[in-house]
Parts: sequence; structure tokens; C-alpha cells
Amino acid sequence: MNIYKLKFETKQQAIDTLIDKGVIDEELNNTNKTHSVVWLPKQIETEGKYDEETGDVITEPIFYDDVLVDIMTEDTIDFGEFEIQPNNHLHNWM
Repeated sequence: MNIYKLKFETKQQAIDTLIDKGVIDEELNNTNKTHSVVWLPKQIETEGKYDEETGDVITEPIFYDDVLVDIMTEDTIDFGEFEIQPNNHLHNWM
């Protein structure tokens, strides 16, 4: 089993790449050897600041623009520039 952690500039770039690499089909369904595709939530670049008493937002959090995707597949795939190195663990399969 192969696990890939990927980073894309846009969701459409991710979708196009995953289709091109045979991870998902045109209807965005997993292909036969793909066990899982996980679309991770936006990651926080800068924490927001909040009023301790009221919980009101003082400063909104800032999120990275990147689209992060984790793949579990039987296939060996070269994702090139999209693969995250080192393979950080924002998400893990048990």
C-alpha cells in the first residue's frame, strides 16, 4: 500500500492531476486500486486572536491557500512537484 501526501495550488489542479494519474475517474470516484482520497481542511498560517471574555474575534485567522490531499493506493505513482516532502502527518490512517 502506498500513501501520498500532496499539495496543490487549487482544487481544480488537484482534481485534474488525480484524474490524469488514474487515482479518481471523471465522476470523482476512486478507481479500482485507490483505497482512499482525503481532502484535508485548510491549514492555519496565523492563529486568530479572540477576546478572552466575550470570545469575539479581534483578528481573523489566516489560512494557507494550498489544497492538501492524502491518497492511499495500491499503485506506485510519481506525483512529482505535488508530493510533500517530508511526508508530514496532518492526517493518518490507523
